[in-house]
Amino acid sequence: MILAIGEILYDIFPEYKRLGGAPFDFAFHLKNLGMPVCFVSRIGNDLEGNYNM
Repeated sequence: MILAIGEILYDIFPEYKRLGGAPFDFAFHLKNLGMPVCFVSRIGNDLEGNYNM
């Protein structure tokens, strides 16, 4: 099991928002390669943290 710890960011473009951030992207790609991954983060107390995608 690979434990990834870090932030999840919103990449904000004029037309849309997408989840991103290096630790999140790293865990996402490892999972797509078939590796067992557990990701630990937290939700910020800001507009995006309260936003439902």
